[in-house]
Amino acid sequence: MRTLLLLLLLTAPVITVDSKMQCGPDEHEHGNICCRNCMSGQYVRKPCSENHGVGECEVCGDETYTSHSSGLTYCLPCTQCQKDQEVVANCTRTSNRQCQCKTGFYCESEDCEICRPCHSCPEGTVIRHPCNATTDTVCEEEKGKANGDSWLSITPVVRVVIVLAIVLTIILAFLFAYCLYCYYCKRREKPSEPGGPTPDSSLCTEGGTLAPEVESSLLLE
Repeated sequence: MRTLLLLLLLTAPVITVDSKMQCGPDEHEHGNICCRNCMSGQYVRKPCSENHGVGECEVCGDETYTSHSSGLTYCLPCTQCQKDQEVVANCTRTSNRQCQCKTGFYCESEDCEICRPCHSCPEGTVIRHPCNATTDTVCEEEKGKANGDSWLSITPVVRVVIVLAIVLTIILAFLFAYCLYCYYCKRREKPSEPGGPTPDSSLCTEGGTLAPEVESSLLLE
């Protein structure tokens, strides 16, 4: 009795290994048997009826594909490009349709769902890497900028403020010169007090206007 039980224990693993189904690399399981795969661009229309046999394969229809040999009973639907995408490779029976974002848009994810508009570089920076279908624009600060370009880097609002300040300074300078002109001419016309200094008549010409040399010196100041 013991001998019989020992023999059963020794033979049990062997029976398990032998009974395990082993399908080849180009086969697939169907029930308790192995069937040969259908080629890429086809699907299994009817499985095989004997182990390691060949079933019936059918060619994929329009807008469907299988990219590898397999035991699939249907073909995969081809990807449809979005409105903001363009076709890179058409759908075939053996390959899926390839899409990418249109020019001016990008999408960083592999399975892109939404294409985003490319960004432009702000003033004072230059494009390091232009925008493409998978990467946004990469900007960097402009180096070695010429002095003549510094004015272009200033924002329009600051430019207007600078121009107005220059114009206002010129107007104030002319007003100051005119006030000095009036001051010196009035002093010439006012009679001097007894014992006081006599105004220098050379500052103004006849008619109450400043002498040319005085006027030019005031403008220079």
